[in-house]
Amino acid sequence: MKLNNKGFTVVELLASFTLTMIITTLLFEVVLELKNIYVSSELETSIKNENALIAREINSQINNGNIPVECGGSTCTLLDGKQITITSNQSVKVGNKNFEMPEGAYINDDYIISSNCSDDSSLSPGEENCYLKVAYTVTSENFSDDVLFNLVSSYLG
Repeated sequence: MKLNNKGFTVVELLASFTLTMIITTLLFEVVLELKNIYVSSELETSIKNENALIAREINSQINNGNIPVECGGSTCTLLDGKQITITSNQSVKVGNKNFEMPEGAYINDDYIISSNCSDDSSLSPGEENCYLKVAYTVTSENFSDDVLFNLVSSYLG
């Protein structure tokens, strides 16, 4: 008598389903990790773009002769009365422009806004070499490394 040997056994089917599930699980984990990397890099890029806009606006104010008069705490007052201010843990205000950090990112409390001029008494006002320093760290739970913003802009005061 001839046996019909066509088809798969139950053991062969279970083995193929098991291998398929293992490969699917590994691929799913890779896709999730790639998604996390994408979200992290997108947020970091947004923060760096926002910081570049802040730096451009501060430099624009100073290059137009709107130099710092008084700096302290979270505010630096400029010659025309406008201010550079860290208004909250999520925004920086330069003059009339408000720059918001992206959702999920915040500015740490260890920020610095200061202005200083050289102590050379032989120089008259307007000839002194001065600088404005604005530095802060932006943190988010979506990425492991903090983003440091450090702007030092020099001017004659």
